[in-house]
Amino acid sequence: MFEAHNFYADEVLPAVQINQPEPDFSQPAAIHLIHSRYQCPLYIWFAPGKRKTAQGHPQPVWYIHVEYRQSDGSHGCQILERPRSESIPPQLWQQLTELELADICPLQTRAAPVGR
Repeated sequence: MFEAHNFYADEVLPAVQINQPEPDFSQPAAIHLIHSRYQCPLYIWFAPGKRKTAQGHPQPVWYIHVEYRQSDGSHGCQILERPRSESIPPQLWQQLTELELADICPLQTRAAPVGR
């Protein structure tokens, strides 16, 4: 025997929070960029930090993490430091795709890209 059931969205879907926090766009998102020489994806993410000047004054900086795979499949990482500004300079994206990465394995990086 067939028995009809009517389901309504509010019965099967979880409740949605009305007061969700606004996303924080002050920190760049993590991205994948293709390296120009190795032709494999680099996982790049930014972490805010501070660096003290010679006079002891803290200056805001970005720590830029460039992640990839090494020949044994483990993570490799190079960390760059750049002054924090309102926007990321376009030439930085070019520099990131041209970094010299001594221990990168393009085959491993293409086969299992690093990512979160």
